[in-house]
Order: sequence, then structure tokens, then C-alpha cells
Amino acid sequence: LSLPVRWGPVDRIDERLTTAVVGWVGRHRIVRETALVVTNLGAPVLLALVVAIGAGLLWRRGDLNGARTLLLCGVLGAVVETALKLTVARARPDLDSLVTARGTSFPSGHAMMSAVVYLTLGTLLARTESRRRVKSYVMAVAAVITLLVGLSRIYLGVHWPSDVVAGWALGAGWATLAWLVMLWLQGRGKV
Repeated sequence: LSLPVRWGPVDRIDERLTTAVVGWVGRHRIVRETALVVTNLGAPVLLALVVAIGAGLLWRRGDLNGARTLLLCGVLGAVVETALKLTVARARPDLDSLVTARGTSFPSGHAMMSAVVYLTLGTLLARTESRRRVKSYVMAVAAVITLLVGLSRIYLGVHWPSDVVAGWALGAGWATLAWLVMLWLQGRGKV
């Protein structure tokens, strides 16, 4: 079951913005090459590796609950993202994009899963740190990576801006929900 969606005014904004951005990026080699590198920070294989390494580091630090949370967030986030793509079935931009992308466009999997993985990992690492500056730095790095990955998808012409914004919102919401559930379970002595 898929529900192809048209979003009227949002579609017009998406089309204008994407066409302008892709055209501009196409004329600026350094921006294009940077976007090609940055987009790979949200690639499924790299994110799976970040989850595995992050969970291993958390486990090694004695944070078994954090390791479980990160693994569960990564796996379930990917399931939700895939289900949404199959259900909404929104077509990708029909432009001369700078990379080839398969599948449907909504939500941006790179944007959503970057938010899920990097924000969850950042939160889990920051919570064990006592220095406020280090906590802020870790969370800032997670947020910046998440933002840059999403923007790279627009720059490369493989997603509409609304796909990316939705991916960020869903991923950040997913990471926040996981964090709250973990805190709740800790408070009840279940984890």
C-alpha cells in the first residue's frame, strides 16, 4: 500500500528551491565536492558502522543501557524510515542531480537516520560527561553533522527540501523519544 502524495504550495516551494540550489551547486566545484563527501556521513553503511562502534564504546565504558539504546534506535529507526518511504512513495526531484539515488524521496533517509544515529549517540556520550563545555561540544558536533548531511541531499538534487526537513524532525523526535523512554526505564529500575 502506498499513498503518492502531492503537497500543492509545498511542492512549488520545493521545486523552486531545489532547482535554484542544484543549479548553484553545479557551478561551484568545491561546494559540489564537499556535498559529495558530507552526504556519505549519512549513508546507511556508514551509519550502521557508527552505531556498531558507538555501541561498542558505550559498552566498553560500562554503559550497557546506552549501548542497547543506540542499537535499538538505529534498527527501529531504519524500519520506520523504510516503512514511511514505502507508504508515502513521493517521487524524487526530476533534475539533473549530481548523484544517483534510488527509491522514493519522503522522508530523506540520510537526514532522518543521521538525526537518529548522531543525536542519539551524542546524547548518550554527553550524559556521562561532567564538563558542560564537553557536553555542549559533543551535542553541537552531532547537530552540525545532522544538518550538513540533510543539506547535502538538497544540494545534490536527490531530495526536496521538505523531505529533508521531515527527515530531521522525524529523526530528532525518534532520538528524543528513545532518550525519554530510557530515562523513564532507568527511573523505574528496569534498565
